[in-house]
Amino acid sequence: MTGPNGPRTRFCRGRACHIHGRIDQQAHFCAEWLFDYSAQVAMMATRLSLVALLVTLAGGCAITQNLEKDERFNGTAADAVLIFTAPSTATIWLRPGTDDGVNWSCDVLRSGYRVYPDGGFVVVKVKPRTGNERYAIAELATGPNGADPKSALEGASIPTFNAPPGKVTLVGGITAVDQGDDVRLDQDESATRERAERYLARSYPNLIEPVMGKTDWLYVKGSCHILFDPPHGIM
Repeated sequence: MTGPNGPRTRFCRGRACHIHGRIDQQAHFCAEWLFDYSAQVAMMATRLSLVALLVTLAGGCAITQNLEKDERFNGTAADAVLIFTAPSTATIWLRPGTDDGVNWSCDVLRSGYRVYPDGGFVVVKVKPRTGNERYAIAELATGPNGADPKSALEGASIPTFNAPPGKVTLVGGITAVDQGDDVRLDQDESATRERAERYLARSYPNLIEPVMGKTDWLYVKGSCHILFDPPHGIM
């Protein structure tokens, strides 16, 4: 499935993104809510263990989880592995959500994954999502260290895909061109199974062979603002 102009979308920058001619006020609300919530957490810190505190703050965070090069993964695994191509300097946020066949809606209360390409590929272990539950490349930064991240505008077309358990799934890839306030995102036509197999044999020898997944470019419905991701701001 493609968007209005094929597999392509635009990402916006900053806390106040224009969505259908309106300033998105959720960012400001979330910033104020986060400040109040942080103050409450600080008051409870003396009574909570560190583990409990981390669990309290975990919902909605982006987990950095590129797969370790020596990790073993086979068909009995409960998790899933995704592989896709991306620009070498990009930082990418995979967000969980659901689709209705045309639109994809972000689940802002579930954790996402912050990942980086290595050798032209991202390889990440994730919780399975099947059926209408899908991951999407909903946020990214093209510069080093994840600086100046941008998130998809409502109505944009973005790549979404399943993550079946016990499988290493190739879901294609993206190219991204930073145009200042926007990022232009396109499908990477060079992301073939043969190229992925060569990369995995060289860099991840303990993984099972990849299978071809299906990537659908769906329209973003709503927004994908994350409450608990302070290092990257409220986008």
